[in-house]
Amino acid sequence: MVRNRSRAALRGDNITQVRRRNRAMILELVLREPGTCRRDIVHKTGLTAAAVSDITRELINEGLVTEEAMEDRKVGRNPVGLAIVKDAALAIGGLVHRDHVVVGLSNLAGQIVFSRQMSADCASVEAAQSALVDLAKVAATYADDVGRPIVGMGVSIPGMVVPETGSVRYSSILDWQDVKLAERLQRNIFYPIVIDNDVRGMALARYWFQDQSHEQFVMVYVGRGIACCSLRNGSIWAGNSGAAGQIGHSILDPNGPKCACGQHGCFEAMVSDKRLVDMTAEAVQNGAISSIGLDELLAGRVDMDRIYAAIEDGDEAARAAYRTLSRYLGIGLSNLIKIYDPQAVIVAGDIFRASKFATDLMKKEMRSHFLSEQASPDILVDENPALPLLGSATLALDRLVFRPEVTTDGTP
Repeated sequence: MVRNRSRAALRGDNITQVRRRNRAMILELVLREPGTCRRDIVHKTGLTAAAVSDITRELINEGLVTEEAMEDRKVGRNPVGLAIVKDAALAIGGLVHRDHVVVGLSNLAGQIVFSRQMSADCASVEAAQSALVDLAKVAATYADDVGRPIVGMGVSIPGMVVPETGSVRYSSILDWQDVKLAERLQRNIFYPIVIDNDVRGMALARYWFQDQSHEQFVMVYVGRGIACCSLRNGSIWAGNSGAAGQIGHSILDPNGPKCACGQHGCFEAMVSDKRLVDMTAEAVQNGAISSIGLDELLAGRVDMDRIYAAIEDGDEAARAAYRTLSRYLGIGLSNLIKIYDPQAVIVAGDIFRASKFATDLMKKEMRSHFLSEQASPDILVDENPALPLLGSATLALDRLVFRPEVTTDGTP
């Protein structure tokens, strides 16, 4: 007899949870298929006509959904279509980088209608908090000027986050540990606040606002660090403690460079922007030709866009560096495929938007490590530069509007 099963695993759904799930299902269908009618919703969801009518009436009364006339039919009654009222409300998104903060507003259709950026040394929690508060006030003023209510604010953090408490457990990029960010922000921001990992926000933005042909995918972001999020039918796999997806601190080479976390050879240390700059400098020192000066590289004064452009333009040193980096990237990402077995891997990052060479080589290196016995997933690149900011706002939209319940799951 099995005796160690958790109580949570035995817990059923009450009527409120079932209604929330049905509401989310209907809202998602209307969002993805504007003009869909109640009859189609009944057919596609399996819900009763009475349940669909009741929930759609609730969404209309809340101002989230509107009715619209369908094309005239020669025979029979014309069905009434339903559509999202995209400007019914706005969500604030806040994105915290090491050296600046970005805040924007998204409507219910995932369109960024406003954004502002402020420089800040976000290694200081107080500096990041101040920038978020100041920019949120600017965003609120804009929303007030255009007559749109704000439903809440989502804040994305690169690191381990506990969404239920709004706390940042650890971020090597920001050098934060045990920061009660939501509690701090609520002193000056009087909207509901949702705090989560930045890549989870990006995955949710892809789920809600992109046409989906995959029920399960892994979202990966590569930049100053690297992290991932596994999402199945819109539900995030957060792991037992909420730290799932922190692949940046999985070790690829124990003899590799030291990571900010103190370990050696972490995935993040092997494929980050900083590592790319360091390896480009090493290639120049070893005799490779580059359009970028060695002094600039050694001093770290090179804008990453120049490195990405150099890779795409065939710069000898930059390409040599990226070839080495891409081998580790391919190994690490192929390991994800073996662990998660996804239908698709969606990779985002400035380097892949800037360089087709970098994208093609990354895909080639990934495929070289696939198991022949395992189904090969689609490898996609998200080229939306606003995805990280949209992801921040989507954290609020997902939790407060689309599915007003916790959407992380401790089991795959």
